[in-house]
Amino acid sequence: MSGRRKCGVPLPVGMQQKHGAFYFLSRVDGKKKWTHLGREYGVALQRYGELVGIKPEKTQTVGEAMANHLILSSSKLSADTMAGYRQSARRLAPVFGHMALSDVKRAHIYRYLTQRGDVAANRDRAFLSAVYTHLINAGMFEGINPCHGLRYRNPEIPRQRYLSDAEFEKLVAALPRKLSLMARWSYLTGMRESNMLRMKLSDASIAGVTYTPIKGRKGKPAKPLLVEWTDELREVWKEAAGIRIGAVPLFPTANGTPYSRDSFQSIWQRWRKKIAIPDLRWHDIRRKTGSDSASDAEATERLDHADGAVTKAHYRAKPKQVKPLR
Repeated sequence: MSGRRKCGVPLPVGMQQKHGAFYFLSRVDGKKKWTHLGREYGVALQRYGELVGIKPEKTQTVGEAMANHLILSSSKLSADTMAGYRQSARRLAPVFGHMALSDVKRAHIYRYLTQRGDVAANRDRAFLSAVYTHLINAGMFEGINPCHGLRYRNPEIPRQRYLSDAEFEKLVAALPRKLSLMARWSYLTGMRESNMLRMKLSDASIAGVTYTPIKGRKGKPAKPLLVEWTDELREVWKEAAGIRIGAVPLFPTANGTPYSRDSFQSIWQRWRKKIAIPDLRWHDIRRKTGSDSASDAEATERLDHADGAVTKAHYRAKPKQVKPLR
């Protein structure tokens, strides 16, 4: 049984959508109670699961399995990975959410991949495979993983968008003060978005700023990195920190807490649409850092990649300069 489908997504029992947001409708003392779950389906699905207490052993539909997996993964995986999982759940729900786990076949996955035909579909398949793998390993599903054995994936062409110096200056000037400082900080350090959001004032020392990358190298625990001070980096730090001290966020919300990835992206997307820079993503700032580094080796070190292959393929997008024949 599903709730309202204004958004085209089969909603679990008790979840409804109105005014662009998702709610859990229950009754307390005979009166209706609307509990706000969020505006983004993946986040709402996870909160719904936490609220109603979905039991893994009672999981019957793909939608319920995805909700349960989001809950289980939230304390184990990085913020970036969880954000990707929630996006995949949102895309998969209209297609598979209402289906029984045993009804999904390899042919369905193949059709989904080929009809979407994009990189996002590859990510969705990986998420759905993780959901099935967990259920099988835990003994909660005795069927087969429909994602396994499918030797097909949509081609992935590395994004080569290079944010020029003029575009970056325009971006920094157009953004509000805090977002502008975040953009400058991200460019100077090459930090991943999640690391930037987690920076604390207590991470600074005389030598520079120390942080631990969200991702480790080749499955190994991540090692702390020290970013040495430069005049410009110190200037951004001082302006962002103000007179605050202690283990508090470098870039806090109005309540003094760190931004979640979802809340930060919500703010960024609103401002991105106001700025007349085509095909712009926040991650393009990190690519600019890699591209503007003096060499492949320097870019690899600054971006904390395991080797230069990823750096060269995805983060060295600056156009080569050549001289004319005459």
